Amino acid sequence: MSVLSFVADNRPWLMIVPGFALGPADSGSMLTHNIARRLGKPVIHMTIERAMRPIGMSLVLSWIDCNAIRTLNVAGPRESKEPGVQVAVRDTLVSLLGGAS
Repeated sequence: MSVLSFVADNRPWLMIVPGFALGPADSGSMLTHNIARRLGKPVIHMTIERAMRPIGMSLVLSWIDCNAIRTLNVAGPRESKEPGVQVAVRDTLVSLLGGAS
């Protein structure tokens, strides 16, 4: 399945990356972000560090609420390229969503 068809088939996208990984526009995360924007999908791109601050948490939670999001797709760099990112993103999501279902 191509990135384009995967993004097209899924509605909201939370792009969450380490602060140093906002990197070039041709990265996989930025490709997903750009395709989602082009297709009019709700998308927000945030660093882990910002998402963990009260203003970042508020922004993400407001974005989820305003878009009536019930299922959230999360994208970012691969663990193989950014060791430790999987745990950091999981911890960020737990802090953001507090175990909400």
